[in-house]
Amino acid sequence: MDNEKNQRIGRIISYVTIILPFLVTIFAIFFMPPRTIDLILFGVMYVLTVFGITIGFHRYFTHHSFECKPWVRDALIILGSMAAQGPLLYWVASHRRHHRYADQPGDPHSPNEGTKNWIVKFRSFWHAHIGWMLKYQPEDYGRYAIDLLKSKKIVNLSNKYIYWILLGLVVPGIIAGLYTHSLYGIMSGIVWGGFVRIFVVHHVTWSINSICHLFGKATYANQDKSTDNLLLGILALGEGWHNSHHAFPTSARHGLLWWQLDFSYLTIFILSKVGLVWNIKQPKISNIKPI
Repeated sequence: MDNEKNQRIGRIISYVTIILPFLVTIFAIFFMPPRTIDLILFGVMYVLTVFGITIGFHRYFTHHSFECKPWVRDALIILGSMAAQGPLLYWVASHRRHHRYADQPGDPHSPNEGTKNWIVKFRSFWHAHIGWMLKYQPEDYGRYAIDLLKSKKIVNLSNKYIYWILLGLVVPGIIAGLYTHSLYGIMSGIVWGGFVRIFVVHHVTWSINSICHLFGKATYANQDKSTDNLLLGILALGEGWHNSHHAFPTSARHGLLWWQLDFSYLTIFILSKVGLVWNIKQPKISNIKPI
């Protein structure tokens, strides 16, 4: 009974965090055009929360690509949670399961079902991009996130997921309100720095699951259908080099070729220079041979 209740609550939260930002974004486009402060808050919150996902949830917690100071770790949990893509434990467990069964039965969000039927292909794309989250299923944390369960601090911060989402809405609202000295400024900051930012971050990062398993170039020979996608390599701050990531999953650097911009890795590198990050994992570039 508890499992059914948790699954029901999980689906409700999924629907709200997916549909509400979409509706608010439509409203904002027509009735609340952004001002300069709104665009600045959108940009800053976008970068911070995408880094929370790419550097934190993905490269640090899922793949242990580097080590960092405890307060940096905690900040990454909070920033990643503000992206509203699920609590840390759930995100890590589902992503590790994705790697274990990439584009095979058991992959939680593969867009490949081995058919040329365009209706099935569209349905598979929809499932990979967003549909799998609307059919929320609890993950086996004991199997896929046992290392994280050993830390009470990490579990506690992950369990405060909803509070971190709310914080990600309130902070830009407060900043915009202080800047404009108006109630409208508070609301506009919440809308553009919060809801619209969540909507855009959602679809950029979800495109790694869908588009980067359908469109792009397979730079390295993998057993799955992951690709490197230039546009998403830029918009997702380095995550779009998805084929490279599947070839070297524990690497903190995803853009392995000289022209592949990887802002997440660049940030990790800069943090290492000031002593906040160390033991950065990456393959020797001289040993990498693209296909």
